[in-house]
Amino acid sequence: MPQVNHLIREAVSEVLSRDFELPQGCLVTVSRVATSADLKQAKVWVKIFPVSLMEEVGTMLRRKRSEIQEHLNGKVVLKFMPRLTFLVDESEEKADHINQLLDSISYDE
Repeated sequence: MPQVNHLIREAVSEVLSRDFELPQGCLVTVSRVATSADLKQAKVWVKIFPVSLMEEVGTMLRRKRSEIQEHLNGKVVLKFMPRLTFLVDESEEKADHINQLLDSISYDE
């Protein structure tokens, strides 16, 4: 499955950078892909910069899923093309928040 995830990750990255119109000054990177064992579903985690556009672009990706899926169908050859689900990867923001909380605790002591 790692090979399929990598293939889909690369293809989605290419589609988003070449075939998809993003807001001015926005950068979207595909951080990871998790495909189900039956190849029917694939979760695609994306990081969106700047953070202020995270909600807007995340919603846009979910709305345009079928359009992105069509672009992928021409780029990836698999027995079954999984249905994509886009999720915003907020792991770095959460880690930063935890670090800030830990810093505030250590200063309070």
